[in-house]
Amino acid sequence: MIKVGIVGGGQGGSAMLRLMSSLTDITVIGIADINENAPAFTVAKELGIPTFLDFKQLLQSANLDVVLDVTGNASVNQAILEHKQATTHLADPVISKLMYTVARGQEESAQELKGQAQQLASMAEELNSTVHSVPSAIKSVTGALETHCEKLNSAVFQAEKHINDTDEVIEFIKKVADQTKLLGLNAAIEAARAGNHGRGFGVVANEVRKLAEDSVVSAKKISNILGNIEDSMKTIILGIDETATIAQMQQSTTDKVDEATKQLGQIADEMKVFAHKLSNFAS
Repeated sequence: MIKVGIVGGGQGGSAMLRLMSSLTDITVIGIADINENAPAFTVAKELGIPTFLDFKQLLQSANLDVVLDVTGNASVNQAILEHKQATTHLADPVISKLMYTVARGQEESAQELKGQAQQLASMAEELNSTVHSVPSAIKSVTGALETHCEKLNSAVFQAEKHINDTDEVIEFIKKVADQTKLLGLNAAIEAARAGNHGRGFGVVANEVRKLAEDSVVSAKKISNILGNIEDSMKTIILGIDETATIAQMQQSTTDKVDEATKQLGQIADEMKVFAHKLSNFAS
């Protein structure tokens, strides 16, 4: 196990501290800086690493193997050489700078990775929310379609019943008209036999007969109109049957979509877990 001390508590010291603390064969025994509010001191407190306001105190730590100077100050580097223990090695400034560069690069990559992990987690959450809303929306549409088909079927059934009832009325009108026509014809014959005395009655008989003829014509027209309505109703019924078939197909499709959304939900959950692991790795 290599015991390391770091001099310099700026951003470079923070990056170096995080890097060294993540290595299993290295133990950071302390970090020194003259500024008690140095950024690296905050990191050190989080990691439970001792801090020193005087680097000389750090240099006196027992079994200190290596000192890393990340201040970039030549005079500080010279002072470390003068006060370090004989068994302690001062890393070459170039090596320290190289390690600092690597540490900063790793920290920046970690921050970027953490940001991407958070974005991935947000996307997974949004996907999950969207996926969970799809089945209910589809079921709502399907339910509305089924209700509409039921109401339409009921309306068509009632319309057919009314048409059938109307057919009976028309047949009755035709029957009455035929009888009235026959009655009017008989009355006209009797009026002719009565001569002048039956002349007024003959006029009434003719009007009755004419009314009967008009009733027959009207009944035929009504019958034709109802026939057309019935044909239209048959077309509507056919359309309803097709709609019901489409509804059944939609239900089948809904089941498939529901299964697909469940799979998407599982993917979204896996994305969230992966994003959490990625965020922990970045930290």
